[in-house]
Amino acid sequence: MKEFYLATTHETYLSLSDIMVTDEKVACTVTVDFAGLGYIHPSSSSEAGDLTVGTTLDLPLWMATLMYRRQYATIQIPPAYQEEARKILNVDPAVVDLRKECAGRFRWRFSENYYALGLYIIPFSLNDAKEIRRSLTSTFQHRFRKIMDWSNSTHRDTLTNLYNRLDRSEVQLLQMGKAEQTALSDWLDRRTKFLKASHLVKSAQSTRAQPQRTDSRKRARF
Repeated sequence: MKEFYLATTHETYLSLSDIMVTDEKVACTVTVDFAGLGYIHPSSSSEAGDLTVGTTLDLPLWMATLMYRRQYATIQIPPAYQEEARKILNVDPAVVDLRKECAGRFRWRFSENYYALGLYIIPFSLNDAKEIRRSLTSTFQHRFRKIMDWSNSTHRDTLTNLYNRLDRSEVQLLQMGKAEQTALSDWLDRRTKFLKASHLVKSAQSTRAQPQRTDSRKRARF
């Protein structure tokens, strides 16, 4: 049976899923001056061409994390994890499209790595960490039930539309559920593979089936 690996790995160096998560852009605010780096954000550079304190940059999460740990920048909580987004998910998490752009005070979207990215964001959100963790858990619990229903009843032709609405880890869960449902149906309909004897058993059977040979040169002794 095909093996699946959920896209929820956290800080795994050789994980492609983790690489994709940490490559997502997050907004950062610079807390120190960077000499000669004003070209990165020309509108906020000083006369000397430096990147000044207070400049906001969109950086990959892996780079933003390094700057945060060295106290070079602070990380802003992405809109998908702020109070407005949590209220949307609190109403009915199962109907929310995690890949669709949302309109509010400004345009934003959730994330195709919503859960995995949220695990990275929690340590940077000291004030809202508890609420974000609770929202992630509640959202996953409600949507998991729906995903299991889809895996049992949804036709293969309509799965593509569902994939375009789900987080990457949810897509993998749906694929796992669908594969297990197909395997169960095949077993009930007797379409599974027949059990085959091992090589050792076949060898033993063939040895027993061979007639015993006697050496004509040997004579019976009385």
